[in-house]
Amino acid sequence: MKQFTKKIALALLVLIGSTFIFSDLSIANAEVTDTNETVVATALPSDDNSAIAPCADVIGWRYKTINGKLYRRKYNYTQEKWIGSWELVP
Repeated sequence: MKQFTKKIALALLVLIGSTFIFSDLSIANAEVTDTNETVVATALPSDDNSAIAPCADVIGWRYKTINGKLYRRKYNYTQEKWIGSWELVP
């Protein structure tokens, strides 16, 4: 029972102490200030080497019909290359 009482007393002491220590950091003491700052946009000098390059390839399906059956094959439109082989459309 003494250990339980000591633990409760210690917990209360820590709680009260932390309340006093961190009272300056509470939201109630937060100040909202309105600053009228002007933001100026400055254009960066454009170099010929600073072109924007796409990160992902554009990939889509190409279709064709052989003997009344529909086939498809993936095509990389960015690199203009075929991906995989022709497959029958289910």
